[in-house]
Amino acid sequence: MKFSILIPVYNVEKYLKKCLDSVLAQTFTDYEVILADDGSKDKSGAICDEYQKRYPDKIRVFHKQNEGLLLTRRFSLKQAKGEYVVFVDSDDYVSCDLLFTLNENFKRYNADMLIYNFYRFRDGEEEMTSPKIPFEDGTIFEGEGKIKLYESFAVRHTFSNMWVKAVKLSIVDVDADYMPWNVSRSEDVIQSFPLFERANKIVYLDKKLYYYRKNAGSVTARVSQKDLGNFIKVTERLYQYIVSLGLSSDTKSRFFAERMSFFFTYLRDIAKKGKSIGDNTLLLSTVSELGEREEFKKVLDGYKVEYSPKRIQGRLKAFKKAMQQKKYKKVCKKIKFSNFLGRIAGGK
Repeated sequence: MKFSILIPVYNVEKYLKKCLDSVLAQTFTDYEVILADDGSKDKSGAICDEYQKRYPDKIRVFHKQNEGLLLTRRFSLKQAKGEYVVFVDSDDYVSCDLLFTLNENFKRYNADMLIYNFYRFRDGEEEMTSPKIPFEDGTIFEGEGKIKLYESFAVRHTFSNMWVKAVKLSIVDVDADYMPWNVSRSEDVIQSFPLFERANKIVYLDKKLYYYRKNAGSVTARVSQKDLGNFIKVTERLYQYIVSLGLSSDTKSRFFAERMSFFFTYLRDIAKKGKSIGDNTLLLSTVSELGEREEFKKVLDGYKVEYSPKRIQGRLKAFKKAMQQKKYKKVCKKIKFSNFLGRIAGGK
Protein backbone atom coordinates (compact mmCIF):
# COMPACT_ATOMS: atom_id res chain seq x y z
CA MET A 1 0.00 0.00 0.00
CA LYS A 2 1.32 3.41 -0.95
CA PHE A 3 -0.33 5.86 1.49
CA SER A 4 -1.85 5.86 4.97
CA ILE A 5 -3.96 8.95 5.66
CA LEU A 6 -4.08 9.58 9.40
CA ILE A 7 -7.05 11.56 10.72
CA PRO A 8 -7.39 12.18 14.48
CA VAL A 9 -11.03 12.83 15.39
CA TYR A 10 -12.47 14.70 18.36
CA ASN A 11 -15.85 16.46 18.51
CA VAL A 12 -15.96 17.53 14.86
CA GLU A 13 -19.37 16.26 13.76
CA LYS A 14 -20.00 19.54 11.90
CA TYR A 15 -16.98 19.15 9.60
CA LEU A 16 -16.04 15.48 9.55
CA LYS A 17 -18.13 14.39 6.55
CA LYS A 18 -16.65 17.09 4.30
CA CYS A 19 -13.18 16.04 5.39
CA LEU A 20 -13.83 12.36 4.69
CA ASP A 21 -15.57 13.04 1.37
CA SER A 22 -12.53 14.99 0.16
CA VAL A 23 -10.19 12.16 1.17
CA LEU A 24 -12.36 9.53 -0.50
CA ALA A 25 -12.48 11.58 -3.73
CA GLN A 26 -8.76 11.06 -4.40
CA THR A 27 -7.78 10.44 -8.03
CA PHE A 28 -4.96 8.18 -6.77
CA THR A 29 -6.56 5.12 -5.16
CA ASP A 30 -3.81 3.11 -3.45
CA TYR A 31 -4.37 4.28 0.12
CA GLU A 32 -6.01 3.58 3.45
CA VAL A 33 -7.69 5.96 5.90
CA ILE A 34 -7.11 5.58 9.63
CA LEU A 35 -9.69 7.33 11.81
CA ALA A 36 -8.68 7.55 15.47
CA ASP A 37 -11.64 8.74 17.53
CA ASP A 38 -10.11 10.31 20.62
CA GLY A 39 -13.10 9.82 22.91
CA SER A 40 -15.47 12.18 21.08
CA LYS A 41 -18.58 13.22 23.01
CA ASP A 42 -20.63 14.23 19.97
CA LYS A 43 -21.63 12.19 16.91
CA SER A 44 -18.11 12.06 15.47
CA GLY A 45 -17.56 8.45 16.51
CA ALA A 46 -20.83 7.38 14.89
CA ILE A 47 -19.88 9.19 11.67
CA CYS A 48 -16.56 7.32 11.64
CA ASP A 49 -18.39 4.00 11.97
CA GLU A 50 -20.88 4.99 9.25
CA TYR A 51 -18.09 5.71 6.76
CA GLN A 52 -16.21 2.57 7.72
CA LYS A 53 -19.29 0.48 6.89
CA ARG A 54 -19.67 2.25 3.56
CA TYR A 55 -15.98 1.95 2.65
CA PRO A 56 -14.70 -1.14 4.49
CA ASP A 57 -11.79 -1.61 2.07
CA LYS A 58 -10.52 1.93 2.62
CA ILE A 59 -11.28 2.96 6.18
CA ARG A 60 -10.19 1.57 9.54
CA VAL A 61 -11.67 3.06 12.71
CA PHE A 62 -10.25 3.04 16.22
CA HIS A 63 -12.13 4.31 19.25
CA LYS A 64 -9.86 5.23 22.15
CA GLN A 65 -9.94 7.12 25.42
CA ASN A 66 -9.21 10.81 25.23
CA GLU A 67 -5.47 11.55 25.28
CA GLY A 68 -5.15 14.65 23.14
CA LEU A 69 -4.00 15.30 19.61
CA LEU A 70 -0.31 14.49 19.99
CA LEU A 71 -0.78 11.02 21.49
CA THR A 72 -3.63 10.29 19.09
CA ARG A 73 -1.31 11.00 16.16
CA ARG A 74 1.30 8.71 17.74
CA PHE A 75 -1.33 5.98 18.14
CA SER A 76 -2.35 6.34 14.49
CA LEU A 77 1.23 6.04 13.27
CA LYS A 78 1.48 2.62 14.91
CA GLN A 79 -1.54 1.45 12.92
CA ALA A 80 -0.29 2.67 9.53
CA LYS A 81 0.47 0.12 6.80
CA GLY A 82 1.34 2.47 3.93
CA GLU A 83 4.78 3.24 2.58
CA TYR A 84 4.07 6.91 3.24
CA VAL A 85 1.91 8.66 5.83
CA VAL A 86 -0.17 11.78 5.26
CA PHE A 87 -1.63 13.86 8.09
CA VAL A 88 -5.09 15.43 7.86
CA ASP A 89 -7.01 17.27 10.59
CA SER A 90 -10.67 16.33 10.79
CA ASP A 91 -12.08 19.86 10.47
CA ASP A 92 -10.10 20.52 7.27
CA TYR A 93 -10.24 19.01 3.78
CA VAL A 94 -7.86 18.22 0.92
CA SER A 95 -7.52 18.54 -2.84
CA CYS A 96 -8.69 15.53 -4.85
CA ASP A 97 -5.21 15.49 -6.45
CA LEU A 98 -3.32 15.40 -3.15
CA LEU A 99 -2.17 11.79 -3.31
CA PHE A 100 -1.60 11.81 -7.08
CA THR A 101 0.67 14.85 -6.74
CA LEU A 102 2.52 13.35 -3.79
CA ASN A 103 3.04 10.03 -5.55
CA GLU A 104 4.42 11.69 -8.69
CA ASN A 105 6.86 13.80 -6.68
CA PHE A 106 8.01 11.03 -4.37
CA LYS A 107 8.99 9.14 -7.53
CA ARG A 108 10.52 12.23 -9.14
CA TYR A 109 12.70 13.27 -6.20
CA ASN A 110 13.18 9.98 -4.32
CA ALA A 111 12.48 12.01 -1.18
CA ASP A 112 11.82 10.93 2.39
CA MET A 113 9.49 13.86 2.98
CA LEU A 114 7.40 16.20 0.86
CA ILE A 115 6.10 19.48 2.24
CA TYR A 116 3.37 21.39 0.42
CA ASN A 117 1.48 24.67 0.53
CA PHE A 118 -2.14 25.21 1.55
CA TYR A 119 -5.16 27.46 1.51
CA ARG A 120 -6.55 28.86 4.74
CA PHE A 121 -9.99 30.27 5.34
CA ARG A 122 -12.19 31.33 8.22
CA ASP A 123 -15.10 29.09 9.06
CA GLY A 124 -18.22 30.41 7.33
CA GLU A 125 -16.29 32.63 4.89
CA GLU A 126 -15.42 31.97 1.25
CA GLU A 127 -12.24 34.05 0.92
CA MET A 128 -9.06 31.97 0.90
CA THR A 129 -5.47 33.04 1.43
CA SER A 130 -2.10 31.27 1.46
CA PRO A 131 1.00 31.87 3.56
CA LYS A 132 4.15 33.42 2.15
CA ILE A 133 6.72 30.62 2.13
CA PRO A 134 10.39 31.71 2.10
CA PHE A 135 11.37 28.88 -0.27
CA GLU A 136 10.80 28.25 -3.98
CA ASP A 137 8.93 25.34 -5.53
CA GLY A 138 11.18 22.31 -5.75
CA THR A 139 13.57 23.46 -3.02
CA ILE A 140 15.57 20.45 -1.80
CA PHE A 141 16.85 20.18 1.76
CA GLU A 142 19.52 17.55 2.28
CA GLY A 143 22.90 17.34 4.00
CA GLU A 144 24.13 20.74 5.15
CA GLY A 145 21.28 22.30 3.20
CA LYS A 146 18.87 21.21 5.91
CA ILE A 147 20.29 23.95 8.16
CA LYS A 148 18.19 26.54 6.32
CA LEU A 149 15.07 24.51 7.07
CA TYR A 150 16.03 24.07 10.73
CA GLU A 151 16.64 27.79 11.16
CA SER A 152 13.42 28.84 9.46
CA PHE A 153 11.44 26.32 11.49
CA ALA A 154 13.00 27.32 14.83
CA VAL A 155 12.47 31.04 14.33
CA ARG A 156 9.42 31.37 12.06
CA HIS A 157 7.83 27.93 12.60
CA THR A 158 7.85 27.51 8.81
CA PHE A 159 6.23 24.17 7.91
CA SER A 160 5.35 23.49 11.55
CA ASN A 161 1.94 21.93 10.84
CA MET A 162 1.91 18.16 10.54
CA TRP A 163 -0.76 18.39 7.83
CA VAL A 164 1.61 19.97 5.28
CA LYS A 165 3.90 16.94 5.42
CA ALA A 166 3.89 13.55 3.73
CA VAL A 167 6.55 11.26 5.17
CA LYS A 168 8.07 7.88 4.42
CA LEU A 169 6.88 5.69 7.29
CA SER A 170 10.30 4.06 7.67
CA ILE A 171 11.84 7.33 8.91
CA VAL A 172 9.15 8.02 11.53
CA ASP A 173 10.14 7.50 15.18
CA VAL A 174 7.01 5.39 15.66
CA ASP A 175 8.06 3.82 18.97
CA ALA A 176 9.48 6.96 20.59
CA ASP A 177 7.96 7.99 23.93
CA TYR A 178 6.30 11.37 23.51
CA MET A 179 4.54 11.37 26.88
CA PRO A 180 7.10 13.75 28.50
CA TRP A 181 6.37 16.24 25.70
CA ASN A 182 2.62 15.73 25.54
CA VAL A 183 1.03 19.12 24.90
CA SER A 184 -2.42 20.24 23.84
CA ARG A 185 -1.08 23.26 21.93
CA SER A 186 1.66 23.41 19.26
CA GLU A 187 2.01 19.62 19.20
CA ASP A 188 3.07 19.89 15.56
CA VAL A 189 6.26 21.67 16.61
CA ILE A 190 7.16 18.87 19.03
CA GLN A 191 6.85 16.19 16.34
CA SER A 192 8.37 17.97 13.35
CA PHE A 193 12.05 18.33 14.28
CA PRO A 194 12.61 14.55 14.71
CA LEU A 195 11.18 14.00 11.23
CA PHE A 196 13.37 16.72 9.73
CA GLU A 197 16.43 15.13 11.33
CA ARG A 198 15.69 11.59 10.17
CA ALA A 199 14.81 12.51 6.58
CA ASN A 200 17.78 12.38 4.20
CA LYS A 201 15.99 14.40 1.52
CA ILE A 202 13.11 16.84 2.03
CA VAL A 203 11.44 18.65 -0.87
CA TYR A 204 9.11 21.64 -0.76
CA LEU A 205 6.32 21.76 -3.35
CA ASP A 206 4.72 25.15 -3.83
CA LYS A 207 1.40 23.50 -4.59
CA LYS A 208 -1.74 24.23 -2.59
CA LEU A 209 -3.06 20.79 -1.78
CA TYR A 210 -4.69 21.33 1.61
CA TYR A 211 -7.56 23.48 2.91
CA TYR A 212 -7.07 24.66 6.49
CA ARG A 213 -10.17 25.85 8.32
CA LYS A 214 -9.60 28.57 10.95
CA ASN A 215 -12.30 27.32 13.26
CA ALA A 216 -13.23 29.64 16.15
CA GLY A 217 -14.40 26.64 18.16
CA SER A 218 -11.20 24.63 17.88
CA VAL A 219 -8.73 24.10 20.72
CA THR A 220 -6.09 26.22 19.00
CA ALA A 221 -8.45 29.20 18.74
CA ARG A 222 -8.95 29.48 22.50
CA VAL A 223 -6.50 31.05 24.92
CA SER A 224 -6.24 29.81 28.51
CA GLN A 225 -3.91 30.06 31.48
CA LYS A 226 -3.54 26.28 31.16
CA ASP A 227 -1.77 26.87 27.84
CA LEU A 228 1.25 28.31 29.61
CA GLY A 229 2.69 24.90 30.47
CA ASN A 230 2.29 23.80 26.84
CA PHE A 231 4.05 26.87 25.50
CA ILE A 232 6.88 26.48 28.01
CA LYS A 233 7.41 22.85 26.92
CA VAL A 234 7.47 23.82 23.26
CA THR A 235 9.94 26.63 23.96
CA GLU A 236 12.26 24.30 25.85
CA ARG A 237 12.05 21.58 23.20
CA LEU A 238 12.87 24.02 20.40
CA TYR A 239 15.81 25.38 22.37
CA GLN A 240 17.13 21.84 22.94
CA TYR A 241 17.11 21.22 19.19
CA ILE A 242 18.79 24.54 18.44
CA VAL A 243 21.60 23.56 20.80
CA SER A 244 21.90 19.91 19.73
CA LEU A 245 21.96 20.81 16.04
CA GLY A 246 24.60 23.47 16.62
CA LEU A 247 22.60 26.26 15.03
CA SER A 248 24.21 29.70 14.89
CA SER A 249 24.24 32.30 17.66
CA ASP A 250 22.25 34.55 15.34
CA THR A 251 19.54 31.88 15.12
CA LYS A 252 19.50 31.64 18.93
CA SER A 253 19.07 35.40 19.22
CA ARG A 254 16.24 35.45 16.68
CA PHE A 255 14.61 32.53 18.49
CA PHE A 256 14.70 34.34 21.84
CA ALA A 257 13.26 37.47 20.21
CA GLU A 258 10.40 35.49 18.69
CA ARG A 259 9.67 33.81 22.03
CA MET A 260 9.68 37.13 23.90
CA SER A 261 7.18 38.56 21.46
CA PHE A 262 5.12 35.37 21.65
CA PHE A 263 4.83 35.37 25.44
CA PHE A 264 4.12 39.11 25.51
CA THR A 265 1.26 38.59 23.03
CA TYR A 266 0.02 35.59 25.01
CA LEU A 267 -0.18 37.69 28.19
CA ARG A 268 -2.03 40.41 26.28
CA ASP A 269 -4.59 37.79 25.24
CA ILE A 270 -4.89 36.57 28.83
CA ALA A 271 -5.48 40.16 29.98
CA LYS A 272 -8.46 40.41 27.64
CA LYS A 273 -10.11 37.51 29.48
CA GLY A 274 -10.46 39.44 32.75
CA LYS A 275 -14.00 39.76 34.07
CA SER A 276 -13.71 43.54 34.11
CA ILE A 277 -11.35 46.24 32.89
CA GLY A 278 -9.74 46.51 36.32
CA ASP A 279 -9.54 42.76 36.97
CA ASN A 280 -5.89 41.65 37.20
CA THR A 281 -6.46 38.33 39.00
CA LEU A 282 -6.00 35.99 36.04
CA LEU A 283 -3.28 38.09 34.45
CA LEU A 284 -1.24 38.46 37.64
CA SER A 285 -1.28 34.73 38.39
CA THR A 286 -0.22 33.95 34.80
CA VAL A 287 2.57 36.56 34.81
CA SER A 288 3.83 35.29 38.17
CA GLU A 289 3.86 31.67 37.00
CA LEU A 290 5.72 32.60 33.82
CA GLY A 291 8.27 34.66 35.71
CA GLU A 292 9.21 31.74 37.95
CA ARG A 293 9.78 29.23 35.15
CA GLU A 294 13.45 28.46 34.49
CA GLU A 295 12.72 27.93 30.79
CA PHE A 296 11.42 31.49 30.48
CA LYS A 297 14.42 32.85 32.36
CA LYS A 298 16.58 31.50 29.51
CA VAL A 299 14.49 33.57 27.13
CA LEU A 300 14.90 36.67 29.28
CA ASP A 301 18.66 36.21 29.57
CA GLY A 302 19.10 35.50 25.86
CA TYR A 303 16.82 38.24 24.53
CA LYS A 304 18.46 41.10 22.62
CA VAL A 305 16.13 43.98 21.84
CA GLU A 306 17.70 44.73 18.45
CA TYR A 307 16.38 41.42 17.11
CA SER A 308 12.78 42.56 17.52
CA PRO A 309 10.86 44.83 15.11
CA LYS A 310 11.42 48.49 16.01
CA ARG A 311 7.71 49.09 16.62
CA ILE A 312 7.73 46.79 19.68
CA GLN A 313 11.30 47.14 20.93
CA GLY A 314 10.38 49.64 23.64
CA ARG A 315 7.56 47.51 25.02
CA LEU A 316 9.61 44.31 25.03
CA LYS A 317 12.60 46.01 26.64
CA ALA A 318 10.40 47.30 29.47
CA PHE A 319 8.71 43.89 29.72
CA LYS A 320 12.06 42.12 30.06
CA LYS A 321 13.31 44.49 32.76
CA ALA A 322 10.15 44.23 34.87
CA MET A 323 10.08 40.42 34.57
CA GLN A 324 13.74 40.12 35.56
CA GLN A 325 13.07 42.31 38.60
CA LYS A 326 9.97 40.20 39.35
CA LYS A 327 7.79 43.29 39.47
CA TYR A 328 4.78 41.34 38.30
CA LYS A 329 2.15 43.94 39.14
CA LYS A 330 4.11 46.44 37.07
CA VAL A 331 4.15 43.94 34.20
CA CYS A 332 0.35 43.68 34.44
CA LYS A 333 0.02 47.44 34.13
CA LYS A 334 2.26 47.46 31.05
CA ILE A 335 0.26 44.63 29.46
CA LYS A 336 -3.04 46.40 30.11
CA PHE A 337 -1.64 49.68 28.79
CA SER A 338 -0.38 47.95 25.65
CA ASN A 339 -3.89 46.58 25.06
CA PHE A 340 -5.33 50.07 25.59
CA LEU A 341 -2.97 51.52 23.00
CA GLY A 342 -3.87 48.69 20.67
CA ARG A 343 -7.56 49.45 20.91
CA ILE A 344 -6.91 53.13 20.18
CA ALA A 345 -4.78 52.26 17.16
CA GLY A 346 -7.35 49.77 15.94
CA GLY A 347 -4.92 46.88 16.04
CA LYS A 348 -1.99 45.58 18.10
